[in-house]
Amino acid sequence: MIPDGARDVMSTTAPPDAATLAPLRGRVAQELAETYPRFVARVFPQAGATA
Repeated sequence: MIPDGARDVMSTTAPPDAATLAPLRGRVAQELAETYPRFVARVFPQAGATA
């Protein structure tokens, strides 16, 4: 059964472009790695973080 209002929910947006992802994969990943190195190594392997 579909809940009330669920039929009006829009689909997800398009994937982000390279310009949007660049800071996440760069500076944000580096800052996260200071506190969560294993997470960054798994999610952003190109950031070069080590566990």
